[in-house]
Amino acid sequence: MIGNIVKIGIIGIIGKIVMIVMIVIIGMILILNAQAQPTKNAIPIRAIKPGIDSKQSKRM
Repeated sequence: MIGNIVKIGIIGIIGKIVMIVMIVIIGMILILNAQAQPTKNAIPIRAIKPGIDSKQSKRM
């Protein structure tokens, strides 16, 4: 019984740590994306697609 309680407690602690880490990582990603959207993210996504299309059309 004691062993099971300890195992459940350890799993619970690990689970909480993982959840916190995931939330922090997701938060960081969202913050970085929000900061990058006006400059880094918005322009390359638009620039990459036409670039790929033009390369494919040249090969064709």
